[in-house]
Amino acid sequence: MGARPLARRESQLVLVFDLDGVIYLGDTPFPQAIETVRELSETHPIYYLTNNSTRSRDHYGDKLTAMGLPTDPGQVVTSAYATGLYLQSVGAQGKTVYVVGEKGLREEMRIAGLRVINDEPQAKADYVVAGLDRTLDYDKLAAAHEHIQAGATFIATNRDRTYPMETGQIPGGGAMVVFLEWSTGVNAPTIGKPEAHPWERILALAEIEPSQALMVGDRPETDIRGAKRVGLWTALVLTGVTPAEAVPGLPEDQRADFVLETMRDLPAAIAAAESQTREPQPAD
Repeated sequence: MGARPLARRESQLVLVFDLDGVIYLGDTPFPQAIETVRELSETHPIYYLTNNSTRSRDHYGDKLTAMGLPTDPGQVVTSAYATGLYLQSVGAQGKTVYVVGEKGLREEMRIAGLRVINDEPQAKADYVVAGLDRTLDYDKLAAAHEHIQAGATFIATNRDRTYPMETGQIPGGGAMVVFLEWSTGVNAPTIGKPEAHPWERILALAEIEPSQALMVGDRPETDIRGAKRVGLWTALVLTGVTPAEAVPGLPEDQRADFVLETMRDLPAAIAAAESQTREPQPAD
């Protein structure tokens, strides 16, 4: 069992970290990130928020713990978990779902109380949920297309265009979503970043207001834009998908409060934020 989130003092920010491109790349940890977060975990409550829907929260807890960051699954929010919570909120328990995604997404759908029908070719889907799927083939896309055309509610866990790996970027979950939107003519609501759902879950778990948390991410259009809209402090780290030369040209709603060359710059940003009295306002 990993470490539980710390109780926070009023002057402390709760820290929320993206994973891919921030803490690690694929299965390769960033040593500076591991060291920095381990040090910060001694004084600040820590949560992790990822749009990657392929793995369960238990998996991420184990992965982070093995990398030197003792983590309880309760500290992790994924787009798959957020989608499960959303489906529970609309009364989807007991309904059927066809999943374009991997093991973690199917697991979260079952935990949320839905019946996954990918192995039931004659079953009718009430929902089609799509995320990153590295086992994707035409038959799976065709089945999802048919379920949507037959009236299944189509939901996107996330719209990330790419997914960073040690060898470079590969197509992200958004690529699967757009294929189905284009083929069916149905636009799917998005549950993960930059939508508010996953941050709202973390704020509820931590029992804090948005201005009492700081989001650290590498993708401006999801991590920064979404966190700003909710009202969190934001820090963009340049170890993932965003190069330094892209920062000056970012739209206003994707400009972070702090830009970090590496995670070793984070403690100074936290100190600066905690010393200020202003509260970040959600973007329009």
